[in-house]
Amino acid sequence: MKSKKSKLFVLFIIAAFSSSCVAARPGQPYNPNTSSTVGRTEITDIQAAQSLNNLYALLLAPTKDQISLLDLADNRVKLSMQTGRNPQVLAVSPNKSHILVVNQLDNTISTFFREDNYVIRDLGTIGSNGTPTDIIFNNSGTEAYVTNQSLGRITVLEILNRDRPKIKKIISIKADENTNTLPTPFKVTISSDDKTIYAIDKNNARLYNFTKNNDDYVQNPTINLTGSSRVVAEDIIIDKDKLYITDSNNSSLITVDTKQNNSLNTISLANQDFKDNLIPTKMAVNSNGGKLYIINQGSSTVAVIDTNKLSLTKHIALSNKTVSDASEPSDISVSDNGTTIYVTNNVGRNLSIISGTEDRLLRNIGTTPSSGALVPLSAVKIL
Repeated sequence: MKSKKSKLFVLFIIAAFSSSCVAARPGQPYNPNTSSTVGRTEITDIQAAQSLNNLYALLLAPTKDQISLLDLADNRVKLSMQTGRNPQVLAVSPNKSHILVVNQLDNTISTFFREDNYVIRDLGTIGSNGTPTDIIFNNSGTEAYVTNQSLGRITVLEILNRDRPKIKKIISIKADENTNTLPTPFKVTISSDDKTIYAIDKNNARLYNFTKNNDDYVQNPTINLTGSSRVVAEDIIIDKDKLYITDSNNSSLITVDTKQNNSLNTISLANQDFKDNLIPTKMAVNSNGGKLYIINQGSSTVAVIDTNKLSLTKHIALSNKTVSDASEPSDISVSDNGTTIYVTNNVGRNLSIISGTEDRLLRNIGTTPSSGALVPLSAVKIL
């Protein structure tokens, strides 16, 4: 009798425990407050983020149509997967599980799900059209935003649990009333509260912004970025209440204070050592150090900006005039703790490693044992 009661009690406990551990199924909308299934073990999203540690980085190789996983312990590629043609832009969800890649030549988005540190699953592609040029996740990881340059719109993707994202909404950008030119959004970012989307128009030197109201997006007045000379806006990033926009034509950084009526300020990136042909493009924020890093393609340097003083601190040269030389940087990523910065390069050694505490070049390396087999890299993201 005792043995039957014990068995019934055990079965009751198992049933009760199972009913309290219902995980989100593949194909369901992603909810950061629920549990998700990784492999065969049901774990919370917080645990998932912890299990996917930051000892790895993702790299894009456009000439090979590949995304690769780099182990930062030995700086060697551990696995590679095919993308669409000419992958150029890379985005990773806040919990480091969803990966999206913009493919320039076939106008598609490659989608992947990272099961664990060494297993990445190909979820297939999303046909984007409209010349996709950038993609980012919101801070909660529930949506992603794609700029469709030739169609003048932003596509909103709904992030699904362990499945390919789906198109949720299209934001059509209204033409500037003063110029009546067709909007061509190039790069996009989003505020920390996920309520405002900002997009730069490289062709027209404009800044568009949209306020999110439930599932609708209200376009606010367009901001003209051009001052005394023509602005070529290359990248946009937000940190706290400030927007940062690189201007390749004037070798400068434009700042926009979102709390002070979107007031504009310009910081020259030239100094006594590097004055001409800087061509600033991609950026990355080191929130721990109060710094902004900007790659300069023309001078093969990384500019360091003090975000508290809004001033140029120094330039870090990537070219060391040795056999381990590197030049024409293409992208930059900062580790979560701000101690390490990785820069991808188009010429020479395809990876540069910078100390985030000392702001100096540690070394230039290649991602293959043979320097003759090195390929240009277009994007990097430390996980």
